[in-house]
Amino acid sequence: MVSKGNNGLDLELLQSQFESNKTYLFKFIINKVGWTTIPENALNPDKTEDNNLQFKID
Repeated sequence: MVSKGNNGLDLELLQSQFESNKTYLFKFIINKVGWTTIPENALNPDKTEDNNLQFKID
């Protein structure tokens, strides 16, 4: 995690750290206390009860 000021953090990973054709799930944290809900129009929900976003490199 990299501090971006004003309590903002970014996770920076190199593309080479991801495996091809593997799906990675993620969410965003707000104010260090809770997960955000994903937008209803998100293009990449995992459609599970946890309602994560997903990221995949083909």
